[in-house]
Amino acid sequence: MYVPVKKFTPDQKLWFGKLIVEAIKSDGNIDQDEMNYLLSILHFLSPEQKSHVTQVLKMQGKLPGMQNIPEGLTKEDLGNIYTQLVVIVVSDSKFTVAEHAFLDRVMEWFEFGQVIEQKFTDWTEEMLKVTKSRQEIMEALSK
Repeated sequence: MYVPVKKFTPDQKLWFGKLIVEAIKSDGNIDQDEMNYLLSILHFLSPEQKSHVTQVLKMQGKLPGMQNIPEGLTKEDLGNIYTQLVVIVVSDSKFTVAEHAFLDRVMEWFEFGQVIEQKFTDWTEEMLKVTKSRQEIMEALSK
């Protein structure tokens, strides 16, 4: 999934970085695949912002204020961000109740509307199936 972070302001980038961390933390378990993914995706943050996001990763509980979307992000930007968050939460081939609740909260903040929300819900289920299928293929190759 592509999120056009190059056009984001520093505040928008930091908010997105923290939202990624929240997605990774949403199931209460941070595995090595998620950590590797986090390190690879946060290239768009300044060193100072990366340090801040690393501290956020170590914090317990949910970050306050994440529902306050930085000004200037379009619905398309939010849609791209949402799809990236979906990829993150299903990357381990699981979709926990806590991860589902996280995505529901984000969808509520983004105010996509009922039709788009249903499309995203359906797409999330498809992404989970694709991720599980990929994992099965990779496991078969490792035998």
